[in-house]
Amino acid sequence: MDENVELILEALKELKKELKFSDNCKYNSLEFAKAKTIREIENLLRIFYLEDLEDQSLKFEQYHINYDLFLNYHQLLKTQLEADNLRMIIARYRNNFMDFCRFAWLQVETIINLLIQTNYLYNNDSFQNACDIVKDNIPSDFVKNNFIQTIEKSDVQKIWMQQKVHLCLTIISNNSDKIYQSQQSEERQKLLILLSVYELRNIASHREEGKTIIQRIENIKYNLVKNKVSALYQEKQYQLIKKATHWFISRCNQWIPKQTRK
Repeated sequence: MDENVELILEALKELKKELKFSDNCKYNSLEFAKAKTIREIENLLRIFYLEDLEDQSLKFEQYHINYDLFLNYHQLLKTQLEADNLRMIIARYRNNFMDFCRFAWLQVETIINLLIQTNYLYNNDSFQNACDIVKDNIPSDFVKNNFIQTIEKSDVQKIWMQQKVHLCLTIISNNSDKIYQSQQSEERQKLLILLSVYELRNIASHREEGKTIIQRIENIKYNLVKNKVSALYQEKQYQLIKKATHWFISRCNQWIPKQTRK
């Protein structure tokens, strides 16, 4: 192994020792997140120098999201997101598309929950307006009633994920309904990609005995999403997913209420 990499790995090992981290440390603590990030950096270094890459043209910066630009006011979430981004990069270097989708989605989901919770708390009038736009565009009465009841119970984190994605994209569009009215809008295109990554994440995380990934994609209910999922999977569109993830996080960061940034 390259001498410089040996030195970096040793430095990371020493840094890990300095963390106030034990088996009793809560999984969502800052110390846990820091240790997780260090472990992923070690894994990434080993890939760079110990494993043969299928594609020697791959560059770290192609898939890296610089979280120094976002969430400096929330160090725990920032550290967790950095770790998940590194895991996404590791999956790319190993050419594991399904893991890549899983770790891309973990970053998206973290931001979704933060955006919804903080806007519910600090921008409630605007949040309720966004909910009305989403509600009016839910075609299924069953899904619509569930959405209404969840909002009325003030339990916003229990909103179903598809509606959470719609709600976030409505908020970051300044409560515009362009994701419903304009098929060619940037927000509409990103909505379709994000919903597709969510479906791929579900397929990657929950196996079904005797079914291939292609068969499970065929079982997706909505044809528009199913076709996009199929295209992403068949063509292994890593860069498209990374760009959509980066775009979404950047846009959401602009709509986190100022009260959260103290």
